[in-house]
Amino acid sequence: MKLTIKLILLFLLFSKQGFSQDSLCVHAADGNAKAKGIKMSVSFPCNWTEIESRPNDQVLKFIKKDEESKILTSVSLDITDLPQGVPPAEAKSFLTPEILSDGSGEIVSKRSLTIDKISGSQIIRKDAANNFYKSFNYFFYKNKLVTIAYYAVLGAEVNVKDYFTLFDSYLSKTKFK
Repeated sequence: MKLTIKLILLFLLFSKQGFSQDSLCVHAADGNAKAKGIKMSVSFPCNWTEIESRPNDQVLKFIKKDEESKILTSVSLDITDLPQGVPPAEAKSFLTPEILSDGSGEIVSKRSLTIDKISGSQIIRKDAANNFYKSFNYFFYKNKLVTIAYYAVLGAEVNVKDYFTLFDSYLSKTKFK
C-alpha cells in the first residue's frame, strides 16, 4: 500500500513538473555582429516570439503576450563596450548593487549573483503606475558589459514573485563560453 502511494505521488510530481513549464530553447549570441565577439547563450520558453532588436547594443529580444491574462513578458540581451579609458578592473567595481541602485522606478530587490561562474548584480525595479517590473542582470565578461533584462507587464492580479523566480530559473541556464 505504501509503495502504491509513493508511486502515485512520484507520478504526480513528475507530471506537474513536465507540464507546468514551457519547453525552453537555447539562443546563442555567437556569430551575431552585435555580440561584439562574445560567445554565450540564454534560455527561455520556446513559445516566446523574436522581435527586431533596435538599439545598437541589443543582440536579441523576445516577447510573450498572453491576451487572456493580460500579461506581457520579454527578455533582451545587450552587450556594450566599456567606456574609453576605463580599465576592466575598475569597471567591475561599478557593478555593485549599491551603485546600480541609481535609476528610475522603485527598487524591489538588489543582489549580487553568479551565473556560470561569472559574477554580476541584479536589480529588480517596479513602475507602480503601469504595474511594470524589470529585472536587470549585469555581468562584465571579456571586457564587455552584458545585460540580460527580463520585463513583465502585469495586467492581472498575479504573484509577481512567481515571475522573478521564473526569470531567475531562465537566467541560471545562461552559459558564457
